Amino acid sequence: NMKIILALLEKDYWELDTKFGVLLNIKDELGINNIQIDFCDGIFVENKTFIPEEDIEIKKMKAYNSSFDVEYHIMCKDQLKYFYLAKNLNAKKIIIHIDDIFDSDNMSLILNEAKDNNIKIFITAKLDFLLKNKEKILSFLKINRYLGLQIMSINKIGLQGQDFDYRCIELLSFLKQNFLDDELNIQLDGAINNESIKKIKNYNVNSKIIGSYLVKEIYNDKAFYKNFKELT
Repeated sequence: NMKIILALLEKDYWELDTKFGVLLNIKDELGINNIQIDFCDGIFVENKTFIPEEDIEIKKMKAYNSSFDVEYHIMCKDQLKYFYLAKNLNAKKIIIHIDDIFDSDNMSLILNEAKDNNIKIFITAKLDFLLKNKEKILSFLKINRYLGLQIMSINKIGLQGQDFDYRCIELLSFLKQNFLDDELNIQLDGAINNESIKKIKNYNVNSKIIGSYLVKEIYNDKAFYKNFKELT
């Protein structure tokens, strides 16, 4: 059974905090334990999200860990800087983009720092990059078996409410042929709804990251519950 991770991509702290409040009230009933917070810097991707800078914001965000397993998806040009920020937020899991840093010192630094601090790292990249470099990424994942892979299933990352990019199936199929099913922990992120989810059920996807399909209904209990049930 695929785990559901709820993606929050918010413009300001108030909106983020309000949504956490709503989720806190329904988490036990629906079994929502996993939240992915997106950090977008407006440079690496067009969108710019809330990123905590003040001590008070950092302190409040650390508190989210007491109620949920919170992970951070870094869609920023400076991967290292925001990796350290997520680490400072006591993240147990961080998703880094290898588009610009594959084979670089910064990537080694992040991986070593994560190991030393017991932080799980999932690597990801824009889908074009993942497809173009799939052999190289496969070799890298086979050497570094402790890593997970987050596959982006939309074309334009950093924005919610897009169309599902079916080319991700090509990548899932390639990985299925080249990896034993239970060896690689895969998360799929982007445009997952009651239709697109049917297309991935034959592949080894451990977690599905759901954004707008659920989040747009977060203040409407009935619609949220209905959509949630369709995905489980």
